[in-house]
Amino acid sequence: MRFFLFLPFLLLRAQTSLAIVPFYPWLSSLWHYEDLLYLSPYFNTAKTNRTVNGSVIAAEWVRVAYHDMANANVGAGTGGIDMSIAFELDRPENPGQGLKDALNDFRTIYSPNVNMADSIAMGVVFALASSGGPLIPFRGGRIQVNSAGPLGVPQPQESLESHIEAFRRQGFSTTEMIQLVACGHSLGGVRNPDFVNMVPEDGVHKFFDSSQATFDNNVITEYLDSTTQNPLAVTQNATFRSDLRIFNSDGNKTMQAYVLPLFLYLRSDFSSLANPDAFASTCATVMEKMINTVPSGVKLTEPVEPAQFTVARMFLTAQAANQTQISVTTRWLNPSSNNKVTIFWSDKLHPSNCSREICSATAKTMSDQPVEPVSFAPSMLAIINPHRFHKFVFSISSTVVPDKFWFEVEDSAVKSGLFIGDNGGQGFTRADNLDVFLDTVRTTEATTDSSLKFVVAVRKSNRPSKISIEYVDISADAAPDFNPNIGTKDFSLDSSIAPTFEYEFWTAPVPVLFSTYTLSVVRDGKSIILDENQILADRVNIL
Repeated sequence: MRFFLFLPFLLLRAQTSLAIVPFYPWLSSLWHYEDLLYLSPYFNTAKTNRTVNGSVIAAEWVRVAYHDMANANVGAGTGGIDMSIAFELDRPENPGQGLKDALNDFRTIYSPNVNMADSIAMGVVFALASSGGPLIPFRGGRIQVNSAGPLGVPQPQESLESHIEAFRRQGFSTTEMIQLVACGHSLGGVRNPDFVNMVPEDGVHKFFDSSQATFDNNVITEYLDSTTQNPLAVTQNATFRSDLRIFNSDGNKTMQAYVLPLFLYLRSDFSSLANPDAFASTCATVMEKMINTVPSGVKLTEPVEPAQFTVARMFLTAQAANQTQISVTTRWLNPSSNNKVTIFWSDKLHPSNCSREICSATAKTMSDQPVEPVSFAPSMLAIINPHRFHKFVFSISSTVVPDKFWFEVEDSAVKSGLFIGDNGGQGFTRADNLDVFLDTVRTTEATTDSSLKFVVAVRKSNRPSKISIEYVDISADAAPDFNPNIGTKDFSLDSSIAPTFEYEFWTAPVPVLFSTYTLSVVRDGKSIILDENQILADRVNIL
């Protein structure tokens, strides 16, 4: 049984009241956090469950987060999850290719709204959820530094007193130290050549427990029944048995609390609940504390919960028959079995021509699982499919200038009648009213194994003076600080693409390996952002 913390309460209440479900403005920073947590084209289960050179990726993501946080001084209000680890990889306390691999993973999801520090924290959420562990609440808003912090990661050869002091500095009690080490060592292990004193055999891995890719309490049960092969507990060189010293620092009371039957636990004075569920719950608490360790002046957001209704994706293409095809995918939380979603739009130039019957389309239900994109976020799977996806594909006249879209949801779970999804009363709007937009079909058709040409449709009657794209280029080798490389290209008219009645087509070359992009136009001396931090539907599995 998994512990999902705030989610059971949220989902229970969502059946009777929509008021408690958060609203995140479309394309805001909170929208991006929510979108990544519950759709996640980059942090999907296939990524976190993969193994590279014998190393479990989920374990590497947890490890890089702790090593980033470990030089925090909570009393002084400094350090924490802040990306300083990128400048500390040459230190003896940070050995191993795994830290670099994890940072490269997070580099691919960078956007102005989700920096590398937030990505590291989000990686822990996904690592645990994808390996069978608890779903940790995520808060955004971390700062990202551009320099190394002080030394601070405890090393296996250090004394117990040194470890206790290091964890105290980080804000953890001795009991929490035991818990955090046990939770972190539920995944992965130690490998040569990172720790030759513990793993002298060339290329060999020694794992912390017998289920190194599954989050469970085997690291504890095997320790207690003396079957453990945890190198930090049984390595021949006793100096490096840091797990043994830490686990036994309170006479094994904390460790035993995780395996006691409930009736014995109730008669004990242990502070933890019992059994594997207790382990998951306790780990969720200490891991959340770890990723929320930030400098004293940083204020994190409230936990990012799944939204009741959101527009997940919108794609456009100009058709030859003077039509613009619009594809929209929405997500609806905790649906009944017979819900129906309808999209409406208004015509800025001819509002009287846009009746409810004319300017509307009904969606088809895609399924309770994500279909577009086809990746699965571990957190989406962990909350047992509480969303239903609806997809709209319809065409409007190219002469129509839709200044906003909105949605009506008919669902028996909504006790007060229709639910109106209108982006907090603002409508879902596109800043340029379809005068310029990425032509999704033409862009994806231009994709090859070695090149990518972005194609935008430009209304001939209202040409801008400039169109540009800013993209996250992940094709180049990582920079020394593992920050992504941001590229910019200007578009120009492409005479090789036949114009339609309303639109001509401009193109710009972009490297094949990119993550997100932002389109902007300049008109009358003013710059307008069109698509902020978007992705292409078939280019989501790029790690």
